[in-house]
Amino acid sequence: MSKKYYWKVVFRDPNIFCRRSKYYSAVVSRKAQVRYYINRWIKAPDWLADQGYHIIVFNKKSDAKIFAESRYNFDSLEIFKCIVKNEIKGKTYCSLLSLQNGTIRQDINSSWPQGTHIFEKIKLIPNKKAIRK
Repeated sequence: MSKKYYWKVVFRDPNIFCRRSKYYSAVVSRKAQVRYYINRWIKAPDWLADQGYHIIVFNKKSDAKIFAESRYNFDSLEIFKCIVKNEIKGKTYCSLLSLQNGTIRQDINSSWPQGTHIFEKIKLIPNKKAIRK
């Protein structure tokens, strides 16, 4: 049986001298921001995970590309293939602004981008070449 891969859109820090991870959450910042490392299991901040909100990924590269191309900071985004653990189902979309401020405000009038899934942990797989378009 072949392994199922998913796709993660991340923000690439333009600082070439960055000693630690140079990849961060593509959409949220401040209290909800996640720092990503290659070949390392990553999880959401504890305060989010405690409420059932974890890492968002796409099940198809094409959906990840559509999402990335819709962002204003498209030139600073990269798409990584990833492996995942423990899918979380049925979470209502929440306001990005509330996440950044350390709270969760559900928004029943909006929905997650097409093709998204939520997992407790993900691991980015190294790209041979950055995927941007």
